[in-house]
Amino acid sequence: MLKAQTEITQDSIFYKQKMEWFKEAKLGIFIHWGIYAVNGISESWSFYNNYISHEDYMKQLKGFTAKKYDPEYWAKLIKESGAKYSVITSKHHDGFALWNTKYGNLNAVKQSAAKKDVLTPFVKALRKNDLNVGIYFSLPDWSSDLYTDYTRDIKRYKIEDDPKRWDKFKKYYQGQLKELATNYKPDIWWFDGDWEHNDKEWDVPKVKSMLLSSNPKTIINSRLRQKGDYDTPEQG
Repeated sequence: MLKAQTEITQDSIFYKQKMEWFKEAKLGIFIHWGIYAVNGISESWSFYNNYISHEDYMKQLKGFTAKKYDPEYWAKLIKESGAKYSVITSKHHDGFALWNTKYGNLNAVKQSAAKKDVLTPFVKALRKNDLNVGIYFSLPDWSSDLYTDYTRDIKRYKIEDDPKRWDKFKKYYQGQLKELATNYKPDIWWFDGDWEHNDKEWDVPKVKSMLLSSNPKTIINSRLRQKGDYDTPEQG
């Protein structure tokens, strides 16, 4: 059954039905939020491109208090705007997770000044306001010692040289994905960073099957090595 789900074509009745609300929605609100908001610097890329050290970048954890965070108000504004859904960055390339993941300690509960899960309340507020839920998730995690890349100039290792280490990373990131899929059952998945590895290295078929098993009607963007339901090009 899972295999069949991953092979659904864009001409199928099921595909057209699951995409119907998305095509009619027209407007969605994308929320890019993380510790980089503390100093107002570029998210993740600032340390990756060596504009700031990783150590200084992570000092923003102390300022991430979320004191004025009001998910109910956010959801209300989104609904009033006429948008039908919202996507939020559950984790960007810096590896900082907004929810209390059991995979790693770099998250809002364990290491930020907020000391609380800031993802779950937002998802609940969206559902309460009859808005569809979108979860952004970065495949790369430049802060994880298990991941291959650290900065533009520094790579920790090559997969062919240390496949066991890469296997550990896959368990780590796929574990986080399973938490998100199980707990929130997103209507939309917005992946990013797939360019750093190929289909086989990311375990794309396995990942997609896992997501669809949690919610067969979930919509996946094109950044899971092009195995998606809609395109998300960037201009910059």
